[in-house]
Amino acid sequence: MTENNTNQLSVGDRLVDKDADPEDFSAMRVINPNVGEAKNVDAGGTPVSEYPGNEDYPETDQVVNVAFEESLDSLVNNWEDHINRLDEHLEEFADQWHVKVKRYPYPRSRLKKIPDTKK
Repeated sequence: MTENNTNQLSVGDRLVDKDADPEDFSAMRVINPNVGEAKNVDAGGTPVSEYPGNEDYPETDQVVNVAFEESLDSLVNNWEDHINRLDEHLEEFADQWHVKVKRYPYPRSRLKKIPDTKK
């Protein structure tokens, strides 16, 4: 199930969950491309490698923190202007406005890079 199509992820890259139902297609943006190995990264009290839906991915997969575009659109004005430093911008935004965008940890091989239609 592992694909090498996402080995070169950068902050701001646009992704989708390869396992998501096409009806539930939701674009995401990379916040941090190298969080750690799935077996060592906590996802609400469970390692990412053991989180439901991730069992078929290698426990040594790198974890990528993402934010859904829908959340960015509704919470952060002009986030697209800061795409190459989205991680830093979201921290600054949270400090200034006390609004945090939820981030989600995914095994890298579960994600597929897609064209960026927002640039």
